[in-house]
Amino acid sequence: MSTQVEVLEVDGGASVVPQVRRWVRSLLSGADPMGVRDDVELVVTELVSNTVLHAPGPVEVTLCRSECGSLRVEVTDTWPTVPERRPVASGGTTGRGLNLVETLSDSWGVAPRADGRPGKTVWCEFGQGRDAVQQAALGEPRELDLDAVLGAFVDPADAETDLLDVDLGDAPTALVSAAMDHLDGMLRELALAGPSSGLPGQVLDSITKAVARFALARNQLRTQLSRAEGADRVQLSFRLPVELADAGEDYLAALAAADAFAQDRRLLSLESPVAFRVLREWYVGGLVQSLRDGGRGPRETFEQRLVAELQDLDERHRASVLAANLQRVTARLASAMTLDDIARAAVDEGARALGAAGGSLTRSVDGRTAVVLETGVDAGMAQRYLDDVDLRPGPSTAVLTSGRPLYVEGPAERDAAFPHLRRLQPGVLSLAATPMLVAGEVVGALRFSFTSPHVFAASERDYLVGVASLVGQAVARTDVLELLRKAGVRTRLLAQLGERLASDDTVAGVLDAVAEAVLPALGDWLAIHLLDDQSRVTCALARHRDPELSRALQELFARLPVTPKQPYGAGAALASGMTQRLPEITSDMVEAAAGDEGFSSLMRRVDLRSGVCVPLLARGRVLGVLSLARSSAYPLLDADIDVVEDIGRRSGTALDNVRALTTAVRLELALDAA
Repeated sequence: MSTQVEVLEVDGGASVVPQVRRWVRSLLSGADPMGVRDDVELVVTELVSNTVLHAPGPVEVTLCRSECGSLRVEVTDTWPTVPERRPVASGGTTGRGLNLVETLSDSWGVAPRADGRPGKTVWCEFGQGRDAVQQAALGEPRELDLDAVLGAFVDPADAETDLLDVDLGDAPTALVSAAMDHLDGMLRELALAGPSSGLPGQVLDSITKAVARFALARNQLRTQLSRAEGADRVQLSFRLPVELADAGEDYLAALAAADAFAQDRRLLSLESPVAFRVLREWYVGGLVQSLRDGGRGPRETFEQRLVAELQDLDERHRASVLAANLQRVTARLASAMTLDDIARAAVDEGARALGAAGGSLTRSVDGRTAVVLETGVDAGMAQRYLDDVDLRPGPSTAVLTSGRPLYVEGPAERDAAFPHLRRLQPGVLSLAATPMLVAGEVVGALRFSFTSPHVFAASERDYLVGVASLVGQAVARTDVLELLRKAGVRTRLLAQLGERLASDDTVAGVLDAVAEAVLPALGDWLAIHLLDDQSRVTCALARHRDPELSRALQELFARLPVTPKQPYGAGAALASGMTQRLPEITSDMVEAAAGDEGFSSLMRRVDLRSGVCVPLLARGRVLGVLSLARSSAYPLLDADIDVVEDIGRRSGTALDNVRALTTAVRLELALDAA
């Protein structure tokens, strides 16, 4: 009986699997009297896939077919390691190939290559049994004598002359086994899919070759797993050539590429779980390091590597949390309409992200640190600095001046840089302050305080710089919008005031028009003092934007003396006929001007921060003083004071006209009476 023999030689790349499958299918496309075509195709696929995964070099596939339809398949490779049969209950996605071969074929076996070269031949038979096929130089019995087969092979490690013993320590057996099974499954899927997987053929081949070059270490690891079956931990000891170090590096790079591909394509079943990746990088990296160090073990145990990886993952998680918070800050800033909204978004979100106990946003206005918002343990700090002018500049002022971030990570650093904080904020042990920069200009500062020592990681410092940059741009945008808004308000304010003053012919009407124009557009509190014909000063009007405070202010100012002898404020403006600016209204000023405790209490209640006193001028004479104050942290700007001075001149002229009219009316009445 004649036998037809077909031979196919292919390279060891991943693309050979579908190539061999198509070759077998074409050879068996005719009659199939034994009904074995599908079984043969499946078995050949499994055997060739196994060589792709574990055996570097070319592969030779031989198909022997008898006239009666019986078949013998031989797959020959260049790697002498005997393939491993695993229990069917194993949890891996690979390792079942030989069980499948045994199930589908009539017989199978493994032997060294017939040509004496390094390698092995795995064969299997289909159809009527071996009698139907002329044996191709191999006649093994149906029951495989594994010990006899193993004795015919030489371990590749034993054939090397320059070998090193490397002991990496131990690792959990279940984890190592699961990681190996998963990796074999991933490589198998990629090999079977070939170019259809979407992975470029060149990359797929490089992965396959890298895995094959590292096969010696992988097989030794398999052997150790078999010996450790049932044990909790497996000792990872290897005997390897020094040259395998380069193969180990290529192996890690190839598997990283495979993981990246699986992640990109959302192939979650193929992507290596983090535990498997850490184990692989530890043991392969340890092998590479030890081989290059002359066989010395790795610098860290597996548990130490796990701890380091956990720390790295924690830092990455922290960075991702900060990045997510930065997105929330961006969203809140996009909808913020006012400076207070911006400050609230920055301070609230920043404190939440960093775990800070307090925070503040400050700006520099006319060389002075002005607080927009203070929260938590930082609340009230601005007033403390105002109350004690001898205090050294605080962290926010230092950052506004230097334009550089400032980090204080413990009480020792705090006491060295800002010793006064030990008294003002004894509970604040660490802090961070970051400048808000726009086009290189400092537009403000963010500060966050902590009640425990805090080491600011690189991710946190990057976050603070990022938040400060976003907030700075939002503040600059708000400044521009505020300037435009104020310009429009001032224009309308002066136009409306001009109309009112032209139509009012009484002192009360003029003063009421001035108050309505000034409050709340330019300030929170207003007082107008007038000089009578005997040069006596009286409070003609006192008003606050809060009606209840207006009545209290009117009563207090009615009995509060104002004289030209006073060194600042309304008295100084009366005496000099010049504008008196009060960029800071301190508690000392309030106490000096207080006539009684009621006045001091009310001033603390209205919380005046800054103000200006403008003389009411007409024909070179001082008719009175317009005093304006703000509770806001921002003092009146030069443009605001220009408007107040314009109002002072207009109202002075209007009052002079009213007085002239009143005098004329009185004169006319007197003449009529005479």
